[in-house]
Amino acid sequence: MVYVGNFLIKMLNFKIYNKEGRGKREEGRRNKKEGKYMNLWYEPQYLIPLVGIVLGNAMNTAAIAGERLVSTINSSPVEIETYLSLGATSQQAVAKYRKDAVRAALIPTLNLMMVVGIVTLPGIVTGQLLSGVNPLDAVAYQILIIFLLAFANLITSLLVTYGLCRQFFNQDAQLQNL
Repeated sequence: MVYVGNFLIKMLNFKIYNKEGRGKREEGRRNKKEGKYMNLWYEPQYLIPLVGIVLGNAMNTAAIAGERLVSTINSSPVEIETYLSLGATSQQAVAKYRKDAVRAALIPTLNLMMVVGIVTLPGIVTGQLLSGVNPLDAVAYQILIIFLLAFANLITSLLVTYGLCRQFFNQDAQLQNL
């Protein structure tokens, strides 16, 4: 996971890099190695929209994962208690339900990845095309954002399901109803 995050940050830095190097100080930071100006991904003009897109999608993913996990655990307490009585840990007893919740939470993201560019043109691509940006650059930004969303949604669903699984059990690994 660290490798994926590192790859996304490097890709983001590469895409925001200003290749023209117009010589204006407002264009960004000076790269001492090549003598060109570059805009960094964590500047507000880039960071605020990216964080908004990622957080909006992560909230939907968290809601789907949490709802699926809570409903399946509440509907099958006998099976979970059977696992616990046979010596399974609390995490082992709900591993199947957690996996199903993560899978259900990632379905909208995977569906988006299947149809983007073929059936629909996302707002970022459309806005960039209307403003006169090279279509290949617009598509490259969109691919970057889709991968960023997939990674953020995966991390979100894993964290939400892990936290909820801990809430269902007390210190003695006994199942509690929420």
